[in-house]
Amino acid sequence: MQEIIKEIMSAYKNGLSTKKRPFVIAITGSVSVGKSTFSTQLAESIQKTDKKVSCQIISVDSFIMSNRELKKRSLFDKKGFPESFDLKKLADDIDRLKSGQKSIMIPEYSLAINDIVAGRNKTVMNSDILLIEGVTAFRLPEYDFAIYLDADKDLIFQWFYQRKRQFILQSKNDPNNYYHQFINWSDQDILKMITDTWKKINLKNLETYIEPYKGKADLTVIKGQDHKIIKTIKKEK
Repeated sequence: MQEIIKEIMSAYKNGLSTKKRPFVIAITGSVSVGKSTFSTQLAESIQKTDKKVSCQIISVDSFIMSNRELKKRSLFDKKGFPESFDLKKLADDIDRLKSGQKSIMIPEYSLAINDIVAGRNKTVMNSDILLIEGVTAFRLPEYDFAIYLDADKDLIFQWFYQRKRQFILQSKNDPNNYYHQFINWSDQDILKMITDTWKKINLKNLETYIEPYKGKADLTVIKGQDHKIIKTIKKEK
């Protein structure tokens, strides 16, 4: 992580005279590659490195359409694809911060219920550095630094499977939870459902809409077992 922080802080300080605050860092990669955890760790490391630098995180998931809206538009089977997000709203909110607005309110998304949480918003304060993380982060019209998280696809599927299984188990006592519908399924049926979802939606999304943007990354972070960072690749200028 120290090498990553060094690159980011160098880019941030070099951009202070030419970039409007906040300095926007886009972070993308496959579903389940660990973007949210990485972003949290990155924000903490940035603030430990320089306590004068403030840092906030926005997940693009806050700008995905609700399940209800996706079904209404016949897009539920394309959830996570670019057309399922309101990226214009995200770009407009970033512009508001760049224009000096002190804070913005954004919807809250829950991975556990697989949906936007109705009626619940969260406040994002203006900051020196703003991390935008998610599968469509590189599709924003403008950002100041870009990080791509990469890993072997078989490994990403393992993480995807483990996360989905965990969500199902956690939904046991919550009939309103999206994953509760699978609680009594056999292990074999759950494996098939998760595998089908991965192949038809998430792997397709990765190969069609995420990987082609890999070349935009200023820094590529390669992860191995247990999400450990095994290599970082800096973009050649």
